[in-house]
Amino acid sequence: MLRQPVSEQTEKIIAKERLLLLRVNTFLAALDATPKDLQRVQDGLTQLDQLFLLVVVGEFNSGKSALINALLGEPVLREGVTPTTANVHLLRYGQEKVQQQKEDGIVYVDYPAPWLRYLNVVDTPGTNAVIRRHQEITEAFVPRSDLVLFVTSVDRPFTDSERQFLQSIRSWGKKIILVLNKIDLLQSEAELEKVVSFVQREAQRTLSLEIIPFPVSVRMAHKEENDLPAWQRGRFQTLREALLQRLDERERLQLKLRNPLGVSTRMLDRYADRLAEQQTLLQEDRTALAKIDQRLSAYEAEMRRDFVYHLSHIQKVIYQMSARGDRFLDEHVRLTRFFDLLNSEKMRGAFEREVMADTAAQVDHQVSDLIDWLVEKDFEQWQAIMSFTNEQVVRYRERVIGEVTGRFAMNRRQLLESIGEAARRSVASYDKEAEARQLADSIQIAVAQTALVEVSAIGLGALLVKVLAATMADVTGILAAGVLATAGLYLIPARRQKAKKTLHRQVEQLQNELKTALQNAFEKELGLSLQRIQAALTPYEHFVRREMERLQTQQETLTALRDEMKQIEEQISTL
Repeated sequence: MLRQPVSEQTEKIIAKERLLLLRVNTFLAALDATPKDLQRVQDGLTQLDQLFLLVVVGEFNSGKSALINALLGEPVLREGVTPTTANVHLLRYGQEKVQQQKEDGIVYVDYPAPWLRYLNVVDTPGTNAVIRRHQEITEAFVPRSDLVLFVTSVDRPFTDSERQFLQSIRSWGKKIILVLNKIDLLQSEAELEKVVSFVQREAQRTLSLEIIPFPVSVRMAHKEENDLPAWQRGRFQTLREALLQRLDERERLQLKLRNPLGVSTRMLDRYADRLAEQQTLLQEDRTALAKIDQRLSAYEAEMRRDFVYHLSHIQKVIYQMSARGDRFLDEHVRLTRFFDLLNSEKMRGAFEREVMADTAAQVDHQVSDLIDWLVEKDFEQWQAIMSFTNEQVVRYRERVIGEVTGRFAMNRRQLLESIGEAARRSVASYDKEAEARQLADSIQIAVAQTALVEVSAIGLGALLVKVLAATMADVTGILAAGVLATAGLYLIPARRQKAKKTLHRQVEQLQNELKTALQNAFEKELGLSLQRIQAALTPYEHFVRREMERLQTQQETLTALRDEMKQIEEQISTL
């Protein structure tokens, strides 16, 4: 790491840190981290075996290359007022000065400066809005640094772009030394103090850290101290001494070990935000699914309540027929109708006309209304599911989860779209007449099975008339047999009462059989409707539950990794 022996304590910390970084990489891979982010953690692991890396950054023409030359005491790097550094230049120790550009785009400069034996220095392209590529190169190299030397100048100190770039550097957990260059452009110490105070105040506001800038004039660094104004003397030497003190063996070791932890912390924070975003989405999904469950429960309760209402209309038709039967018996079973009573066929015809009347048509009408209501309510629920999934998909598309969607977002989108597609197909294929016919056939079969008669290609009302035929036979049979068997006409009122009881019993039995048949058919159709909706939602419910469990596990892993990082940080502080 530092190309010199390290203590047993340091070796143990390095071993722990290696293992931790490997676990961080595995964890981030499970979170669908980008290859670029995974590589940054991997780079941190690799850099534990490399020399300390001092990275010099700042806007173009701030004097970065000149500052490095002044530190080296030789014009090793090209200087200029235009953006001369288009590539990253990495200075390292060599027996003689050699410069070569390799396939990675980095220009390697070997130079025989003694302090390069223990560290490498990186000169980066200027950060500015004009040459965007230069800034991208610089920003990509900052995560690899162990210490950042940020150079600004008195002629344009702390520009907006510098503030943004400093915040970016700080977010990686980097230590920063702030250099204020070109103080030779100022006329007095008072002007210098004013600029230094401004830079210090802005650094405090930008980074929430108290950073004291080092004011220097790189251009005047090689001049004799006596040739400089008193307020400029010793400035560059102060920076050199501070830098050497910061880069002593212990400081370099601690910074080197902390650098990968800072990068990993940045990565964990980034994907912790993504975890939180996913948890928020899933919680919203759970809330939405709970609302759907509440809606279905309310739908089920409402359907049962309204079914009683629809059933009462059908029962009313039967009760009205029963009332007409009572009137028929009061009208026809009397002494003045004696000879009519002897004619059972005539009685049967009168019974059908006056009692049965349009019962079949009315029952068909009421049952048709019941069937239409069932079909329309089922249709409304599918429309509600479709509306729900459409809203969820729109919300998903309006929301960005991190930089990439990942498996979580992709699976979530596919499930939502699958449910929505099922609802759309159901709505698109909705055929009220066909649904009603199918339901009517189902109800007719249920009624026929309950009443123990054969199903035929007739309406439900006609089927009920067929069931009531037994009632007509019983009533007219009782009347005819009773009259023929009577020994005295005074028995006719008794026969009328017996006929009424028989009619009421048969009607009540019919009411119960019809209610049972319709109730069974209703429960079956309601159950099928709820099952179809639940079947469409079940994969999504399983996904949400499974993802919540996964996120909980990942949150626990994240907490454990952060705790271990703190422990290693504390151990590094003891070195």
